[in-house]
Amino acid sequence: MKKSSALFAFAMAACLTASATVEQKAVSAKDAAVAANKIELAAASVASPAKIVRQNGPKKISQVSDVYGIYNVTYDYWPFDSEDKFDGTFTTSIKAGTTPTEVLINPFPYSDITVKGNVDIATGKIIIPTQETDCYLTEYGENMQFVGMEATVTEGDEPGKVKVTWGEEGGNFTFTIMEDGSLFTYDLFVLRISSGYFWGAGIMECKPLDYFVYNANEWDVAGTADVENEDCFSKFFKEEYRPGKVTGLQLLRNKADQGLIAIVNPYATTEWSQLNAASAVGKSTDGFYVFNISNPECVCMRPLTGSGFWFDNSEDGSGMYEEGFPFNAEGIRFFVDGWPTEDIYDEIAAAGACSRLEDGVMTIENMYFGSTENPLAYYWFGENSPITMQFTLNMTGVEDIAVDENAP
Repeated sequence: MKKSSALFAFAMAACLTASATVEQKAVSAKDAAVAANKIELAAASVASPAKIVRQNGPKKISQVSDVYGIYNVTYDYWPFDSEDKFDGTFTTSIKAGTTPTEVLINPFPYSDITVKGNVDIATGKIIIPTQETDCYLTEYGENMQFVGMEATVTEGDEPGKVKVTWGEEGGNFTFTIMEDGSLFTYDLFVLRISSGYFWGAGIMECKPLDYFVYNANEWDVAGTADVENEDCFSKFFKEEYRPGKVTGLQLLRNKADQGLIAIVNPYATTEWSQLNAASAVGKSTDGFYVFNISNPECVCMRPLTGSGFWFDNSEDGSGMYEEGFPFNAEGIRFFVDGWPTEDIYDEIAAAGACSRLEDGVMTIENMYFGSTENPLAYYWFGENSPITMQFTLNMTGVEDIAVDENAP
C-alpha cells in the first residue's frame, strides 16, 4: 500500500474545517462580524478569587518556559449586547516567541488571532500590550487590533466582593501567574478595527490543561479491545487502503478511577503500518485512546491524548509531520470544562446521538481531532462525513463499572 500525496493534500484541505457544532471554538476572525460600533463599560461587581488574596501572592516562576502550554480560558465580563459565540470559554496555547521573554498566545479567541506578550519573571506576570495583529480583514482593509484596558479594583459593597472598572483603550492586558499555575486578570481587552468592535472580554482566568501521560503503575491490564470501525484518520485514504477491523489491542483500566479505560497503541498495528507516517519520519507509534465510561449513555473521549498516528499536515505536501489527537465533544465537556456526564448528555442528546457503551460495544460520536501544533483544533471532514469510532471491549466487569451511578 502506498499513500497518495495528492490524496493526503485533498484530505487535509477537507478536514481543516472548524466545527460549528462545538460552539465554533475554532472560528476564524475573518468570518466574524462587527459586534458593536461603540461600547459602554459598566462597573462589575465580582467575587474576589481566594487565590488573589493569599498572603504569599502570585507564583514566582524560574523561567519563561514555565508558562508554555495549553489553557482553558473562562471570563466573567462580556462588554456587548450581542450573543457571545464562545459562551464564556475557549482554549488557547502559549508558546515561545522570538525573544527570550516573548510569548505567543493563540487562538485568542479566534483561530487566526495571535497576540504577543512578555513574561516578567520577577513579578510573575505576562504583559500583553495593545498591538496590531497579523489578521488582515480583506472586507475592511485593516488588520485586527488587540486593545487592552487596564482594570482598577476597589473594595466592593459586599463582603468578599470587589468592584472593577476599566480605563481608556490602549493600555496593557496583564495576567498574573497564580500559585497553581493558572493565569488571572481583572483587565479587559477588545478586538477591533477603526469602525467597530468584533469581540472583547474581561475578568479572565486561564487554567492549564494536562496532556495524557502514561504511568504503568497507575493502570491494570483488563483485557483486549477490537476496533470495529476507525472512521477518523482512515478517511485520509481511499477506501480500498483503509485498515478495516483491528483486533486484540491491549485494554487498560485505571486503578484509582475505575471509570477510566485506555486502549494502547491503536496505530502501531500491521494494518496501519503502511498508512501511519510515524516510522517513515522517525516518530514513535506509541499512543492511546482514553475514555471515561462511568456513564454508559455518555462516553467521554479524553482530549490532549497522543494517538501515535502521524501525518503530513502541510498544504503542499512538503512534509510538516504532526501527531493526531482525537477527542469527542463529550470529552471536552468532561475533561476540560468539568461538566457532570448527566449535563453533557442533556446537551449532546438534544442535538443528536451521544457516545455510548452497550453490551460491550462502545460507539464514539461527535468526534474531532487536533494535531501537534494545535491539539484542540476541532478538525473534521464536514457535516456529511462525521467522524465516528466503534469498539468491542473484551473486559470482565466493564458493564458493571459503566452502570454504577456512583462510579467516579
